[in-house]
Amino acid sequence: MPRAIGGELVWWCPSLDDSGNGTTTLNDFSGNARHATLTNFALTGSTSNWVSDTNNGGVRALDHDGTNDFSTWGSNITYGTAFSVSMWYLVPSARSSGTWLRNLGRGFTIYHDATLGLTMYIENASGWRQRGIGGSFYGSSWRHLYCEWSGADVSEMRIDDVARTRSAIIGPGAPGSVASNVALTLNHGTYQNTAGTRFDDIRIFNRVLTAAEKTALASKRGYNAPGRGGRLINGTSLVRPAGIADHSSLIIGAT
Repeated sequence: MPRAIGGELVWWCPSLDDSGNGTTTLNDFSGNARHATLTNFALTGSTSNWVSDTNNGGVRALDHDGTNDFSTWGSNITYGTAFSVSMWYLVPSARSSGTWLRNLGRGFTIYHDATLGLTMYIENASGWRQRGIGGSFYGSSWRHLYCEWSGADVSEMRIDDVARTRSAIIGPGAPGSVASNVALTLNHGTYQNTAGTRFDDIRIFNRVLTAAEKTALASKRGYNAPGRGGRLINGTSLVRPAGIADHSSLIIGAT
């Protein structure tokens, strides 16, 4: 069983998903059973959306056709006063618009725009606010994205563990709730990404990560916490001492 670093609300990772591979299920390794359903995906043959991809430490990825395929868990997830998102992506070429990850009903969307670049939208009672990070993120190589909301109108976005912006998100107020379109969705069906877009190791946390955790997640696709049931706490690896029973299955995905 993959080892979470702690605080994962959802963890979809095709590279580690041996049982989901080739099926319509994208398993959740957070321990919260938020397994996603793949819609309009080819599952077998040369056009399968489950593709072998060993770059940056990965095993496989979800490859999107740019037309109508997406993955969704049928409800939104609720976090407290802060959250963060870590995900690996490969986007082969630019497109005017495309949604990567949406948590409608609780208020955020990670979106790319030809003018703004990568953008995180935060939804509150007054509508949507945004913060673009700009810069190029297209190409033939995998890259890592980290976004966070601190709960105090401050966000941070990092690409390949390099900070792109940390400033107040445009507009006031914390994320709120809406009644419609409640779902957590990868590659939203209305705004499809470029054909050949790939995603892997997607995690949403109920907290802001430490600097060491951000660096670790950006080091490879499918990163596992160190040791048997180990965690990174302030950059320190906690490893089960010899002679102590392994209870790691009890803490994986603990929130």
